Amino acid sequence: MPRPVYQVTARRWAQGWELHIHAAESGIDMHRIGVTQCVTLDGAEFMARDFVSLLHDVPADSFDLEVRAELGGQMLGEPGTRELAELERRLRGRVARLLDRYRRAR
Repeated sequence: MPRPVYQVTARRWAQGWELHIHAAESGIDMHRIGVTQCVTLDGAEFMARDFVSLLHDVPADSFDLEVRAELGGQMLGEPGTRELAELERRLRGRVARLLDRYRRAR
């Protein structure tokens, strides 16, 4: 029997990322099973696994996840979050430096 696969779409919001989780039925149709959240993309897979695991009372390693990020209505990259997490980390660093420069200038 094939392992269940869940698609996770991470959507940016003011406090972090919304994780919209969908399950495949018969390998074709997708239906939403729920939404959770995380602060950074680094935590997306853990939070989605925890959500599905608790919802279905199954071990967190008994299914596969395909995680994609969406920003401004556009899907970013292929399944996976490492590159996006690195981009988010760099952007946060840049914003922090700009805020620091702004505060010093006041």
